Amino acid sequence: FAYTGATEHYPELSDQIKGTDVLLCDCGLTAEDYNKQHVDNHMSAYQAGGVAEAAEASVLFPTHIRGRYGPNPVRLEPDLRQSFDGMHMLSQDGMRFSIQTRGTDQRATDRSDVISKVS
Repeated sequence: FAYTGATEHYPELSDQIKGTDVLLCDCGLTAEDYNKQHVDNHMSAYQAGGVAEAAEASVLFPTHIRGRYGPNPVRLEPDLRQSFDGMHMLSQDGMRFSIQTRGTDQRATDRSDVISKVS
């Protein structure tokens, strides 16, 4: 499990969390909005997906999403899909999930291999 909080993209980030199964990563804006109004110490959805892809994360939970996108920020989805081939689930306030325990030599192949009871 790895997470970021109010983190600007930097080259070493993916290497530092390489191989994580679950990545909770802040991504406050779409790439388009980020390019219009850069926000210090935050990543775009495209950057967060790129971090997850380079880190070979199994599941990405984008978090710290700007309120302008409302309670269901589907506008982030295209950027996430473009930069990350793995599974992702947009985080919401109060979301809870359980992380499955398994051997360190086993990689997750399905979201249910990593998490359960998402609510």
